[in-house]
Amino acid sequence: MTNLESDEVTETQPTYKLHSLRSIVWATFWGTPLAGGIIMALNYFRTGQKSAGRNAVIGGFLGAVALLVLIFVIPDQVFDRVPSAVFIIPQLLIIHLIAKKLQSKLIANHTLNGGDFSSLWSSFGIGLGCLAFFLVTFLSMNLILGPDYGPHINVGNDEVYYSGDATEDEARRLGTTLRGLTFFQGDGVSVRLESSDEKYTISFVLVNNAWEDPKMVQAFKRMCKSLTNSTFPTPLKINLCDNYFNVKKSFVIEE
Repeated sequence: MTNLESDEVTETQPTYKLHSLRSIVWATFWGTPLAGGIIMALNYFRTGQKSAGRNAVIGGFLGAVALLVLIFVIPDQVFDRVPSAVFIIPQLLIIHLIAKKLQSKLIANHTLNGGDFSSLWSSFGIGLGCLAFFLVTFLSMNLILGPDYGPHINVGNDEVYYSGDATEDEARRLGTTLRGLTFFQGDGVSVRLESSDEKYTISFVLVNNAWEDPKMVQAFKRMCKSLTNSTFPTPLKINLCDNYFNVKKSFVIEE
């Protein structure tokens, strides 16, 4: 009798571990919907549902792709102002609803049969792996699809981009002059020099909406007047820009 009862326990108690709903959401938090999809797929594979497992991986991958597309579609100036929670919380809510609908019964039966569950650490590891994959993909796409400001030269930690007819020598001359004017102080400042038909445009990246400060605009006008005296001919167009060289204010230095 004892042997028979032992055989029944062996047949009904799962020898494998499943991931809980919490693990699925936890993995998604760290590794985008791709990680959540992989965790759900593991539950399916361990219960012999190979087709459903493949679909879970595909669904998670498509969710990560949708997130990636969303990041690239949103304008940079808008994206910078959106809190990260706006991207994270909807992912967690959606993956929780999907996992609850598709796997709550599977997980409940596993619990009733005395099955064990994988630790959150395994979900964390899968999440980090998917995060690394997502970041590599994002950076690669950013290099391919991101804006091209032209080649650049470094002046310490600062940089001067140049495009159009502007040359590297002119960019270096501008960098040297800006360092002499103490605009370049090694703080990672970016400037762009453009030239067409011997007419020059210099674009300065500013932070904290500094282009809206009249005193700051006047200070740039005085500084850029020095550029026309020693470096570039007039008329010299000056653009005050955000981090992505989107022009926010422009003025022209005449003779």
